[in-house]
Amino acid sequence: NFTINVNTLSLGNHTITFQGRDNYTTWSPAVSTWFVVKAYPNATITSVSPRSTDEGVSVSFSGSGTDEDGSITGYEWTSSKDGSLSTSSSFSTTQLSTGFHRIYFKVKDNDTLWSVTKISSVFINDIPEASIDAVGSNPVYKNNQTTTSVAFNGSGVDSDGQITHYYWNSSKNGVLSTSGNFTTALSGLSVGNHTIYLQVRDNFTTWSPSVETWLVVKAYPNASIGSVSPLFTNETDDVTFSGTGSDEDGTITGYEWTSSIDGLIGTLSGFTLDNLSPGDHTIYFKVKDNDSLWSTTDSTNIVVNGRPVVEIIATVPSIIFGYSGNDTLPASDTDTLGYWHTDEDSGTRANDASSNSHHATLKNGADWSSGLFGGGVELDGDNDYILVPDMLGGSSVFTEATFEGWIKLDSSVSNGETMVVFSGGQDGFVEIGIDDAQYPYFKVKSGSFGWKEVTSNMAVAPGAWYHIAAQYSESGDFIKIYINRQLEGTYTLQSNFVLSRSLSAKNCIGAGTSGSSICTEDNFQGSVDEFRISTSIRSVTSFISLSDTTFLSATVFDYENSITDIEWSSSIDGAISYDQSFSINATTLSPGNHTLTFRAKDSHDFWSFNATASLYVRHHPRSSIESISHISTDEDVPITFTGDASDTDGSISSYEWYSSRDGVFGTNLNTTTGDLSIGYHVISFKVKDNDDLWSLTDYSFLFINGIPTASIGSIDPQTVYRNNLTYYTASFYGNVSDNDGSITHYYWNSSKDGALSTSGNFTTTINALSLGNHTITFQGRDNYTTWSPTVSTWLVVKAYPNATITDQSSYSINFGDFFSLDGSGSDEDGTVTAYEWVSSRDGLLSTNSSFNSTSLSVGFHRIYFKVKDNDTLWSRPVITQLSVNDIPVSIIHSITPQTAYRNNLTHYNVSFSGSSYDRDGEITSYYWNSSKDGVLSTFGNFTVNVNLLSLGTHNITFQGSDNGTSWSPKASTWFVVKAYPNATITSISPRSTDEGTSVSFSGSGADEDGTITGYEWMSSQDGLLSRNSSFSTAELSTGFHRIYFKVKDNDTLWSVTKTSSVFINDISVASIGSIEPQTVYRNNLTYYSSSFYGNVSDNDGSITHYYWNSSKDGTLSTSGNFTINVNTLSLGNHTITFQGRDNYTTWSPTVSTWLVVKAYPNATITSVSPRSTDEGVSVSFSGSGTDEDGSITGYEWTSSKDGSLSTSSSFSTTQLSTGFHRIYFKVKDNDTLWSVAKISSVFINDISVASIGSIDPQIVY
Repeated sequence: NFTINVNTLSLGNHTITFQGRDNYTTWSPAVSTWFVVKAYPNATITSVSPRSTDEGVSVSFSGSGTDEDGSITGYEWTSSKDGSLSTSSSFSTTQLSTGFHRIYFKVKDNDTLWSVTKISSVFINDIPEASIDAVGSNPVYKNNQTTTSVAFNGSGVDSDGQITHYYWNSSKNGVLSTSGNFTTALSGLSVGNHTIYLQVRDNFTTWSPSVETWLVVKAYPNASIGSVSPLFTNETDDVTFSGTGSDEDGTITGYEWTSSIDGLIGTLSGFTLDNLSPGDHTIYFKVKDNDSLWSTTDSTNIVVNGRPVVEIIATVPSIIFGYSGNDTLPASDTDTLGYWHTDEDSGTRANDASSNSHHATLKNGADWSSGLFGGGVELDGDNDYILVPDMLGGSSVFTEATFEGWIKLDSSVSNGETMVVFSGGQDGFVEIGIDDAQYPYFKVKSGSFGWKEVTSNMAVAPGAWYHIAAQYSESGDFIKIYINRQLEGTYTLQSNFVLSRSLSAKNCIGAGTSGSSICTEDNFQGSVDEFRISTSIRSVTSFISLSDTTFLSATVFDYENSITDIEWSSSIDGAISYDQSFSINATTLSPGNHTLTFRAKDSHDFWSFNATASLYVRHHPRSSIESISHISTDEDVPITFTGDASDTDGSISSYEWYSSRDGVFGTNLNTTTGDLSIGYHVISFKVKDNDDLWSLTDYSFLFINGIPTASIGSIDPQTVYRNNLTYYTASFYGNVSDNDGSITHYYWNSSKDGALSTSGNFTTTINALSLGNHTITFQGRDNYTTWSPTVSTWLVVKAYPNATITDQSSYSINFGDFFSLDGSGSDEDGTVTAYEWVSSRDGLLSTNSSFNSTSLSVGFHRIYFKVKDNDTLWSRPVITQLSVNDIPVSIIHSITPQTAYRNNLTHYNVSFSGSSYDRDGEITSYYWNSSKDGVLSTFGNFTVNVNLLSLGTHNITFQGSDNGTSWSPKASTWFVVKAYPNATITSISPRSTDEGTSVSFSGSGADEDGTITGYEWMSSQDGLLSRNSSFSTAELSTGFHRIYFKVKDNDTLWSVTKTSSVFINDISVASIGSIEPQTVYRNNLTYYSSSFYGNVSDNDGSITHYYWNSSKDGTLSTSGNFTINVNTLSLGNHTITFQGRDNYTTWSPTVSTWLVVKAYPNATITSVSPRSTDEGVSVSFSGSGTDEDGSITGYEWTSSKDGSLSTSSSFSTTQLSTGFHRIYFKVKDNDTLWSVAKISSVFINDISVASIGSIDPQIVY
């Protein structure tokens, strides 16, 4: 290591080399590096001017640079305070910060080398800064008794010195102070907006810029009450207020009058007021100026006499109905659990008006007295009450309940006390009462949640009747309280709230109860009337009240307690009462929507404001039956009903006449009808007005006699004919019914012949009736002499025409002879329009008046002749006779079958059936003939074997002859003889073989009357095998087969089936389970053997032999499973086959798999030279490898110290590390198998190593 002065070295790039020698005199290899010698540039500050100045003044800088081995390319000016200033050689700036600056200047050459920095300096003086820290209470107010002065706080800062002077100035009052902080009296400041200035000066005599703020000086206004008049007045009377104000620095912009009772009452200087509350008022007045400043208050006093306060607390109900007929309280219904009217006047039992007989008992001297609706019970508030029995029974408690009643307190509830109206515990803990604030409450108790309570929003006062209702709903989860039908409180219960109960806690009206105290707590003082308990949540409209009478009640309060008069009035009827509460019936009031007004007057004749309530008075309309034109008459007779109706509060909108038998039959004031049913009628009449109110019903009666009803059952026949030999009479059937009597007379009439009969049913001869269309009428009369309406039908009387045979050519002819007939006809009520000749043998012969024929059939003919008239009536036939001689007739009845088959094992015979007849004789001979085989038989019926008949289509004829030797015409038909084909199994080969072996089938067919068109081979095991005459198959299933063969001809006839057989032996199936391992290696020290596993199955026998074979080594084993030494197998790819043989000596098909036998390669280290040498000396390695089943494809040399060395067979290296090396060599073959590694060794001597630690610096200048 050594150090050298850079300046002794030449400028430029140096190459430095270094080596060392060890104690063996061996030099290390030379190592080299580089070394560069350069020169830095030089900088010069030419000028800095000025060197000392104030902040913001311009300072100029100038500098230059030189470089001995290049040129100047950059400049840099830097301040110790401001950092970088410029990158130019010269510049000027006013932006230097205050304070002492050390100025640095350097230059950069074209090698990007910066020169040594040159230094200079500049001082920048800091200008002081002033700050107004606070001006107290801005704005400030003169005439302010709280604040009389204002404080000013200011300060100054100088970064490089200290503050020596202060200066405060006002734009309105000039110099204020030369101190930093000062206080001045408000009285010395002018009113208005001041601009306040502050400056400070430092110890370098430099003044700061001035800073400013503002100060507003204001003055409060003054107020004075001019007058308040009058100083005593009644509530709502006018009071006039007047006041003034002044302000020295502005104007009055606002006024405020306040009352010690009412608070703010006005915002004007003068005004009139009529809503002051009653009492002794202190009135305060103040004013506000345009600066929103309020003066101090001026005051005076005034007395206001209170107006009485009234409230209507009950209008129950708010709608009443006159002339409705309903003047009672609501009746008990299915939801009523208990209902006590308390109308008894003696004893101690209050009867239950419900069907439950829950009678209550007056206890401890409770007295009967007057109530709101008749009687009531007076309770003294001491210890009396009304005991109500257990109503639900068992352990049941209320789930849905409405408790209601009318109460009147004798006095207010005392402070800290309550009065209980009703309490219960046996049917569930509930309590209705009034607290000491006079508010009714309702509470219920649950074992899980304790007491839950709802309190009314309306208080009650003593001396007045109130309807109070409380509702509990387990399903709706609520309790509610109503006062005078108004909902005054609701409370929501928990969803699983259930009333608790106590058997010992009785049900009490007028006292509280608990498990230990029975009807002895918080007794009620006052009257109770009409108490009801219901097991439902009743609607408000169903609460206890009258429907035709309303109860009115009001409360009165006067501040001075000096009420002298009370008045109720109606907007329709005027004054109606002078009592605080009363009941009034709808019929005493005019109908309509009344606005009820209640007011009261005090001792100063000062009336309260009116309290109002709505009362709807509805009058039902009134109606009566004026007259009924008949009170007894016949059915369908018009009856006139006359009614009278009126409605005092509207108009009649509908009418209803009603019959007890027929229902509604009229909807007008007057109505006429003839449709009432027969019998006794109760007639009612009522009307409905435009309010949908019905009048009371008026009644009368009426009797309607039933008119008999006639009906014509039938006229049989209804169309009758003269000259008719079949029907000589017509029968008439009639019926008359009467619902309320009996029939006494009948009457039949004809429009052509007049009266026919006076019986219900009768018969008349047709010839007695006139020809033509008759209208037949019928009626009957009842025992009230009333004839039924006539009923009618029709009857037609017609006449048949007459026929006459005028000429006949002969009465006996031979078959085929000419024959003629002539006829004519007449009709008394029309014309002849048609003719008809009919033979008893041949049927219709002609439709003309005359005819002739040569084709009449043989035999005796009865000839009928008739004519038809224009009414389509046929005359009676006239008859003549004719005889025609007959010839035999033959008929082939059947040939069965008509198509017959030879070679048919089912049907062998054909049956022929025929007959001949002769109308005028007998058959003596028969003759059957075939167009192919000639005479077949001389019998009428016969049977022949089909095999005796010629093949083909036969024309068959048949005749018969009579005893007159006349042959009948031939009867003919067809007959076909066909032949079934024959099948022959020519061969089946082999008849017994193994599964999968081909079996050949050969067959043929013959058809004597056609050709073979189809074949069918069937197996009893496999079904259809083939549709060819010959075929081969290897697909037959194993087992015994019965083989069927048949053929089909061109007539689609199948031959009789031929039968044979085949036996197919089941071939066993071999499978190779595994060969483990399937790839094996010779020269493998790990695996020496391979195991073979095979299986053979046979469905119809057992396995007796096994056979394993190698494509390279031949037979391996005759066992199902075996193990073999790998080294006994040939190298290469083996195809391994395996099969087994069953007890029928049949070998299974071979199955095959593969086996690969490989060999690992061998490695040899040929040479390692030298075996010991110095580090860095070349060492040569040489090796080789052999592979008996392939070629060497890879080499690997490895050192125990250096790891992998080479992948070549031979190589040399100088890179072995020092020390002892164990050398491993192995080879890889073309199967990627590596040989066992061969081992050798090398020793490498360590050579000393030189290293250049550093050249510092490596580039020098």
